[in-house]
Amino acid sequence: MQSDITDEKNVELQEREETIRSLRVLVKELREKNRQLQQAKKRKMDIINSVVSDNKQLRDEVDQSFTLDDVTDILRRIGGLSRATLFDKAFHDKHPGAAKCMWGFESYDETLTIVGCLFPDVDVAHVPKLNPPAKKRKLSDSESAKLDISNHLTPLERCLICKLFFRRIQNQEFIGYMFDRHRTTIGKVLKEWAPRWGKAGEQLSILDITEEYLDEEEPVRSSIVGVPRAVCVDGADTKIDAVRIDPTASAIEYGAKNKEKGARNLNWVTATGLSFEHTRPFGARASEKAIYELHGSFGKQKAPVESWKNVAKLSTAKKICRLEVASESMFDYHDMAETLSTVKSLRMDRDLADAAVDDGVLLTASVEEVEKMHGVKKRTQPDPSLKEPKVPRIKDVHDWFDLQRTIKAVEEQHPEKLSIALSASNLRKANAMALNGGVNSCGVEKLAQYEVHERLHQAYESNLIKNSLLSYYLRVTANDRHVLLKWMGSDLAPSNMDMPSKEDLPSIRERLAKIPPSYSILGDKGFYLADRLNPNFNHVRTPWKLSNEEVQEYKRSAEMIKEDRETSDTRVVVEDGYERYRNETVLKGTVSYWEIALLPYANEWGHVLIIVIDAAMFIEVPMTMRLMIMEEAK
Repeated sequence: MQSDITDEKNVELQEREETIRSLRVLVKELREKNRQLQQAKKRKMDIINSVVSDNKQLRDEVDQSFTLDDVTDILRRIGGLSRATLFDKAFHDKHPGAAKCMWGFESYDETLTIVGCLFPDVDVAHVPKLNPPAKKRKLSDSESAKLDISNHLTPLERCLICKLFFRRIQNQEFIGYMFDRHRTTIGKVLKEWAPRWGKAGEQLSILDITEEYLDEEEPVRSSIVGVPRAVCVDGADTKIDAVRIDPTASAIEYGAKNKEKGARNLNWVTATGLSFEHTRPFGARASEKAIYELHGSFGKQKAPVESWKNVAKLSTAKKICRLEVASESMFDYHDMAETLSTVKSLRMDRDLADAAVDDGVLLTASVEEVEKMHGVKKRTQPDPSLKEPKVPRIKDVHDWFDLQRTIKAVEEQHPEKLSIALSASNLRKANAMALNGGVNSCGVEKLAQYEVHERLHQAYESNLIKNSLLSYYLRVTANDRHVLLKWMGSDLAPSNMDMPSKEDLPSIRERLAKIPPSYSILGDKGFYLADRLNPNFNHVRTPWKLSNEEVQEYKRSAEMIKEDRETSDTRVVVEDGYERYRNETVLKGTVSYWEIALLPYANEWGHVLIIVIDAAMFIEVPMTMRLMIMEEAK
């Protein structure tokens, strides 16, 4: 009995021990789980604290950072001129005079409108803008996100860089800093766009006029205190640097009129100041009458409008016109200063210092003629016996061979740069190019001009551009222009217009033949007795010269003084026009030697400035034009 009790107790004790062991294992597991939970909670709290800290840091950084709009706004306010602000509408709204200062147009919107009319292949909406940083990959700790701007100059930028150069800044390196480009890149832009701006200037200043237009345009003032039925002519000189490496070219640059070196051109304007014909720049040694005679030698030619039917079917590339000048191959635009120094050293070594240099000015005399001019010394060859013999050194021989190799390499790459420009054949070619080229030389040129006129006319009629003498001309001549646009197959011709017949085509007279025979030409004393130089033998009226045989005892009569006052009062518009012609900085002061290559192009655009200023600034204008100005003022 006793043993049974003992066995039961042992079994009970074993069960209790087993239960205790189980509880101990369970407590140990619970403690382990509790430890793991504590560790997990700590990690979670660490993560939460880290996230809270990161969020606080991010909020602080956001408070001190800027969005893309913020950066753009800061640049507008304090950034000054840069690629990001130069073509920013808000910047020009804050600085409304910036476009006038840099490009010569009344506003930024007008600048874009005119560029779109002159160069339809330029997308004026494609302007450089700040771009957010690319998110193609995750940046490392050593990298940072940066705002960026397109590395390529847009066509609009290239176009207006050239206009900026003409208008304000004649320094390639300075413009290069503005656009983050090397000066040679700016030179390439000038090479591309200077001829196009020159052609645009020619399209707007070589205009077709008729007797009907002149009659309608004539201001009332001409019949009261001036000379009725008259147009005006005048010449102007632009100062240029001397060509020191060539005494002949330097002598041809010298003009006795202003007693300085310059480039001379003539300009014909209407009684209201509309410039409708001008010459290319010539060496100032050529007199105004000599240039007049050359320009009038074109005769009574008419443009062959009948052969221009459907010329608009040509490709767009062929319809992009550039101004062609005789000096275009003489200069390397991408780095002019470096090229000029190289060519100078080559010319000096090859005894070409006596050869002529074509500086973009049409030279008008031969070497023999220049030697006969007053103040020019004749070239003499020294007696060979007077020359001291010189024994060459080994270094001289090596230098000579090195230089010959350099000369040969330059001749192979640019043979035209070492050619002598002042020769009879080259002069004839240059003069023929000046006379036979231009907007009336072929149908493509005329189509390009008339399409520019029509686009500008539509912009004027839509009040996108401020009215001027040009807008009046485009309105009056719209009918004839539409007829020819339809004949040439242009899309800008009115869609409801029928194809005109040959009899309906307007007649286009070229050069000085466009001046009606019944109109006289008013000039200064430099054009005295120039009637025979006009194809229509227009009378050239000038102030009386005291040496004239009709002037008694070198005293003008009261009637002569009255005539002189009438002549001067009427032709004041052409004198004032040349003041506006020089609004382009490149035409002010003295044109430096390397800029002479750009002078023919700037000369064309300078004549446009004569007709785009306020029409009623100095003279009384026709009633039609006054109504246009009054409408715009409203």
